[in-house]
Amino acid sequence: MIRFAKKSDLPQVNAIRRQVHEVHAEGRPDIFRRKFGKKLAALIHDMFREKCSRIVVADRDGEIGGFAVLDVIEKPKSPCGFMNR
Repeated sequence: MIRFAKKSDLPQVNAIRRQVHEVHAEGRPDIFRRKFGKKLAALIHDMFREKCSRIVVADRDGEIGGFAVLDVIEKPKSPCGFMNR
């Protein structure tokens, strides 16, 4: 099931982020820091609290297998349409 993340999902999301970060750091140590530290772990909590971000997770029986961070973009009203999103 794809659903919006709950705060209780964030540790599992961070576990996935850590795995992906380690692959990037191994492959491109010239770009990525080796350590998945506290600051990097805290970023997902910041995104969760932001009004312009949404986190969705792929949930299978309570196990998070993937996630995406969505940016919410508010557009000004347009003379071409009725909606401003």
